[in-house]
Amino acid sequence: MNSSADAPVSRDARSWFAIRTLALSMLASTTGTNLILVALSIQLFMEKSSLAATGIYVAQFLPVMILMPVAWRICDRMAVRRALVVLECASAATTLLVGLAMSADALWLAYALLFVRGFTDMTTKAARGVAVKQLAPAGQVASANNLVNGASYVGQCLGALLGALLVTIAGPLTIACVNAGTFLASAMLCLLLPMVAGQAAARGGYAEMFSRAMAAFRRDETVRRAMALLVGTVVFLQGYNQVARYWIPLAWLELPAGAGALTEGLGLIGVIGGLLVVSRFFTGEKKRKPEMTWAFGIACIAMLLPFATQLPAVSLALYLAFMFLFEISFLLTMNTLLFRADEADVPCLLVLFYGLSFGGMAVVATLLAACADTLGLPLPAAGLCLLGACFAAWIGSRPGKQRIQDAI
Repeated sequence: MNSSADAPVSRDARSWFAIRTLALSMLASTTGTNLILVALSIQLFMEKSSLAATGIYVAQFLPVMILMPVAWRICDRMAVRRALVVLECASAATTLLVGLAMSADALWLAYALLFVRGFTDMTTKAARGVAVKQLAPAGQVASANNLVNGASYVGQCLGALLGALLVTIAGPLTIACVNAGTFLASAMLCLLLPMVAGQAAARGGYAEMFSRAMAAFRRDETVRRAMALLVGTVVFLQGYNQVARYWIPLAWLELPAGAGALTEGLGLIGVIGGLLVVSRFFTGEKKRKPEMTWAFGIACIAMLLPFATQLPAVSLALYLAFMFLFEISFLLTMNTLLFRADEADVPCLLVLFYGLSFGGMAVVATLLAACADTLGLPLPAAGLCLLGACFAAWIGSRPGKQRIQDAI
């Protein structure tokens, strides 16, 4: 009797062990992702221009848009544990080569290597999303995703903080060695995950991917809306933040180079705050169409808050508020997408999300950086804010037909 009653508890305990391990690996991996990116972008911003610094992010984030079918096959056909270990080891090796290229002042070679690393990194993120859907206890996908994505953003902020600090005391090769160690730590953690067979459903190229995604959107309008707002969150909000995170302290507030670490620390506080709010008030598995739209729209408006004053304490506090609202928007939309989508559609949808959103983010960040070099950031940010608000209004007003009625 007792062993029978304890079986579901045991299964849930194993599932949560796997999710916590996945979150720790995400923390290590995303710390590494941002560590060298931020260090190099600050170095290039100080030595060259905003556009040269943003080129680091373009090289990192464009590859999945170009190679989406390849990423889809990896996430769909390979067992997620094997995929994560191989990808993390490849990221470690490529990062060391980036450090060597920067030490030799071979900037274009570094960009090319970051393109390769960008593919492995974005595919790793998509694979982790698949793992959340596969490994989370029944009915607890949102809670599991809050933990894993919270670890992702904490890792990004920690990596950026370390990068901003290390760039003042160490060269690019030393930073790359530290960075590679985080990827190897993530790979070792991934070895502890259970082996779950892949779907083996990925076939064809871009046409097949988009066809499968459109079928998922037709089946469930909430999936379509969550996907649109999730892509918008990364393209508009994170695209802005790739420039704002160093432009606000170094150009708007004219603080010394080490102040880049201050905005990263404040970003970390904002992310943790947003994670706590979503975990406390938005963990129920339900449709969240109004909340998603409003969260995105308000976060778009918050982009302009840091430019209301050049008092460092106030401007930086307003930047923290933006990061808080950004995290809420991201988690609400990602949780809804993962819960509502069929498991067989998740690899396709997540690769599509990472390809479109991070590729779009790189384009937005490049345009903002180019404008910031001549016009400053407030005016281009106002234009981006207006576009984001219009996008939120359009998504929120589309009638959409709900094809599946779930009693949730």
